[in-house]
Amino acid sequence: GSENSGVYEFTVTIENVSDETNTVLTSESSDEERPVAISPGVFAAHIDQNPVSGDDVLFFAPDGTAESEFPIEGLEEQAEDANASVRAEAITPITGVLVPFSPGAYAVHSDEVSFHNVGGSASDGIRMIGEDGNPGTLVQALEGADGVKSTGTFGSGPTPPGMSQSFTVEGIPGDQFSFATMFIQSNDFYLAFESSGMPLFTNDAPRNGGVTQRVHVYDAGTEPEEESGVGRAQAPRQPESGDFGPDEGDDIARVGDPDNDGLLEEDGFEYDPSHEVIEVTITPQN
Repeated sequence: GSENSGVYEFTVTIENVSDETNTVLTSESSDEERPVAISPGVFAAHIDQNPVSGDDVLFFAPDGTAESEFPIEGLEEQAEDANASVRAEAITPITGVLVPFSPGAYAVHSDEVSFHNVGGSASDGIRMIGEDGNPGTLVQALEGADGVKSTGTFGSGPTPPGMSQSFTVEGIPGDQFSFATMFIQSNDFYLAFESSGMPLFTNDAPRNGGVTQRVHVYDAGTEPEEESGVGRAQAPRQPESGDFGPDEGDDIARVGDPDNDGLLEEDGFEYDPSHEVIEVTITPQN
């Protein structure tokens, strides 16, 4: 792998070295030895613990059986029939990179405030969220700024899949709401509404319900992308925070789906669209 990518490729060679002199004796004759065939198999590269439950990730359980209360799907077919497809299909739905969210920044503001400057250079605050998941710089810049009524942070650490963060804001008709949180497992992606934010009211009625369709993935343009989940300059793996990776020098841009295949694409890498990794709901309290 390259110096900054942190990615290494390993070639695994599994060789059948059995022959007529060093394998099993058959029951038919104590003098007759036979070579052993190796069936098609299944492999996986995986983490050691589930970040949500903390349970160990086991490719198979040494003390489990196919007839147990929690069977290891596909193990019996592999061992008895040399059928690798059942086990392969069983692990496919849990194959991929988990995307937690960083602590985020939010603000209630007028429609004259641009929470982030899409098409322009990223502010220090957006850069810190996009690269390191640190919302403090952005909140400090928003505090007391013209048109900003309130601002703050949410989350004290990464929010893993299956978990959520809730907080309360106040607003009146005409107010906009904005937030930003890092798309962890990237170099400088973040999730946010469009630059002007989202209206808290529709025809003077408080907004109520899901607003996920308004959330997009943005590239801060401050650091070149590496493969998601393995890049050495990505927050979970970089040895130190703040400007570890090389500068990219691009403007903020919404990450799009140029070939209309349902996946976002940037710098040759593909990502799930925002609605498959985040759900945002807003509920009036009075």
